[in-house]
This record gives sequence, C-alpha cells and structure tokens, in this order.
Amino acid sequence: MFKSNSIRLGILLVLALLIRSKADAAEPPVSLEFQRSIEHGLWFVKVAVSPDSKLLVVAGSYDGKYKGEDRALSSIQLWSLETGKVQGKIRWDRKKEGIEAVCFAPSGKLLGTATSGGVIDLWDVNTGKRVQALSVSKQARTLHFSPDGKVLVAGDSAGELVIWETQKWSIQERVSVPLGKQADTWVGGYSPDGNRFAIVLDDATVHVWESPRWKLMHSINAAIQAPDIKFNLFNVDLAFTPDSKALAVVVRQVHRLLTIEDDQGRPIPIPARGTILFDVEKGTEIKRFGYHLTGAHSVAFSRDSRWGFSCGLQQLSPDKGEIAITDLKTDKVADNVPCFIEAAPGKIFVSPDGKTLVVTRINSSSKAGPPCVSVWKLAVQK
Repeated sequence: MFKSNSIRLGILLVLALLIRSKADAAEPPVSLEFQRSIEHGLWFVKVAVSPDSKLLVVAGSYDGKYKGEDRALSSIQLWSLETGKVQGKIRWDRKKEGIEAVCFAPSGKLLGTATSGGVIDLWDVNTGKRVQALSVSKQARTLHFSPDGKVLVAGDSAGELVIWETQKWSIQERVSVPLGKQADTWVGGYSPDGNRFAIVLDDATVHVWESPRWKLMHSINAAIQAPDIKFNLFNVDLAFTPDSKALAVVVRQVHRLLTIEDDQGRPIPIPARGTILFDVEKGTEIKRFGYHLTGAHSVAFSRDSRWGFSCGLQQLSPDKGEIAITDLKTDKVADNVPCFIEAAPGKIFVSPDGKTLVVTRINSSSKAGPPCVSVWKLAVQK
C-alpha cells in the first residue's frame, strides 16, 4: 500500500514538472521581433499601410544631406513590407506644397494625399497616375476614407471637415470643427465599424461625431498636465480599438524638460504621462496606459483589442525610444521594447492583418543616421 502511494505520488510529481516545463517553454502571449529598417531618406513623413498589409507608403520631403535632393521637393514611395524593397514611386509635381496626410482606399487601388496648399490628390496605386484632384479651403490636416470606401473626409486648418462621395467625387457635406484658441494641428480617424469619426486638436480637445449623420456626440478635454506646469500646445494622436468600443487619445506636451522647480527652487521630476482610453458611447475615461517620458507619441492596438502598443521616450533614457506593450485586460505592461537610439519614435501602426508593427522615427540629430521606418513581426497568441 505504501509502495503504491509512493508510485502515484512520483507520477504526479513528474506530471507537474512536465506541465510546468511546458508552460515555461510556451510562447509569450504577445511578442515583437525586429525585421528590418527601411531607410527612406525623407523628413516630416506621413505613413500608411495598404489594406492587404503588403505595401507601406512613405510620403515626405527630401533632405539634401542624405539624398542630394532639394529639401523643398516631396516624394511618395511604395515599399514592400515583406522584403523591405522599393516597389514604386509616385511622381510628385506640386513642388511648393508639402504632404500633410496620406491614406489608402479600402480597395487598396487608390491612394489619397493632402497637401499644405489644401489640395487633395487621388492616385492609382498600380500606375502612379493622378486620377482626381480635390481641394479644401486652407492647409489640409487629415485625410481618411470611410471603412466601406464610399466616403472621403478631409479636414483643414480653418476648422472644416469636407465629405465627398467617392463615385462622382461630389461634396456631400461640410462640417464645422469647434477649434480652440490655438488649435492648428489635428489628427482624425474613423472607427473600424464606420459609425464614428473623431479628431483630436493640438489644444488636447477631442471631438467625436456620429457617421454618416455627422452629429457631434462628444467634446472632451484630454489635457494631461503635471502640477504647476502650464502648457497649451501638444503633439497629439488617436486610434480606435478594432472593436470600435474605445478611443485612445495621445496627448504629448511639447517640451523636453525632465524636471521643474517648486516654489523653493528645488527640482521636481516631471511624471511620465500615458495614453487615455475613452468609452466611445459615453465619452468618459476608462483608463490610462502606455506611460513614457513626456507622454506617448502614438498608439495602436492588436486585432483582438486586448493589447495596446504605444511608443515614446524611455523614462530613464531620454535619448532612446521604446515600444510599450500593455495588456488592457489586466493593465499590466507585458514588455518595453527599445526601438531607436539618438532619436524619438513618431507614429506606430499595426497592419490590417495584425501581423506587422511599423514605427516611424523622428530624427532629432545627425547622430540618428538616415531617416527610417522600423518594421517588426507581431505575434499575438489566441
């Protein structure tokens, strides 16, 4: 009897060790693997990923010290995400206008660009030819196709959204945007289900409309300020979760201060600031995540809406960039992945198929090397 129990206990211990060993060897629930760096040689870049997740469009202006081109000239480049090679270039003939926004149509056949002169161009991706030219009244700020491809929305610095239908390119509606006193730059986007459209201004105001009725649902103040600091200008970004239930807003204060002084002249560290996640229907804050020095620069999500990816400066190394991966169910940080040295990350994207993560780089010094985009393999366990 004693021997039989000992055998059973031994078997149970072996099974427990095997289960633990298997669990330890299991892949992490989410992981990033660096694939390549795409050196595009452009500054002030705008980036978009094609609906089939195969192409990366990079649009921006040349800098002479890298490519021997006039900085005033702009370029639109198409890169393969799989190979990291240039697949084509679209000839840019608006030499006095910079590119402010870029987007793919859901079909992947058309590419839209918006300029500092208020011109909206539609390009055939396969031929590189312009097929349509539209315009807004002032400098363009944001450009988006609706998820069903039936509508194109452009916003300008005068505070107006212009909505075109995409069959005959006639204007359907003009929507006034409530601008703050100093709001000049802003970012917009559709919810994946197409029922909401949101923008965030550089005064940290967020507006959310119902679509296609364009009824204003919420106007939210998303400013995040450390005690006793008065900033009224922000770098901003937003992203809807893939399930369209939440809206993440990035509000990064424009400064590089690591400390401030109190009334006695003593240094006080400035706390890191995170991304705010809002309930789309209620317009109320759900949580904050993705903490970086001076705030996150951009945010994206896994296809199942569980994982949040934010990029910014490392809290302990202000000259280095990082990607923070947060489990939005538990609010725990799964990983902080270094991404750039001597340069800050700009925008972060997850490809439509959920398998690739793209991060642009903001070149702040010649030490950072040629401007580039980093491409990462993204794996999320079900």
